[in-house]
Order: sequence, then structure tokens, then C-alpha cells
Amino acid sequence: MNRAGGTIEVDWPLERVIEIGDKATGGADLSDLYRRMALKPVMVDLSDLWKQLGVHRSGNTVAFDNQAPLAAIRASIAG
Repeated sequence: MNRAGGTIEVDWPLERVIEIGDKATGGADLSDLYRRMALKPVMVDLSDLWKQLGVHRSGNTVAFDNQAPLAAIRASIAG
């Protein structure tokens, strides 16, 4: 998004964000996901998602598990 000019200084419609995301991934995953989830409630197992991303609460802090299945995705989001 950032490389396409999507910074905090701009206000894009959601459709543009989805289009750029699809181009970046070379598919239509984001637009497909949006179509499935936008108009009806979808249950998301957040506990499992955090586990897959390797994010764990440790007391009052957060610990990361770099061996988790989606740890690379978490790391790329966090920069």
C-alpha cells in the first residue's frame, strides 16, 4: 500500500485498497474475501488467529513466537 502512495496522508476508498492489494498479490484474494465478509457477519476465531501469528500475552506484555505458522506475516506487518 505504501509503495502505491497509501500513506497516512491520503484517504482512499476501500475499493482502491482492495484493488492495490489484489495487484500486489497477483490474484483476487482480497476482493473475494471482501465479497464473502462485507455483507454478512462472519465469526473469526481470534484466539486461533493470534496463535497462528505467534502473538502471546505474557503477563502485561506481548511475546512473539517466531516459529508460529504465520509468524512471517506478523513480522512483515510489524515492519
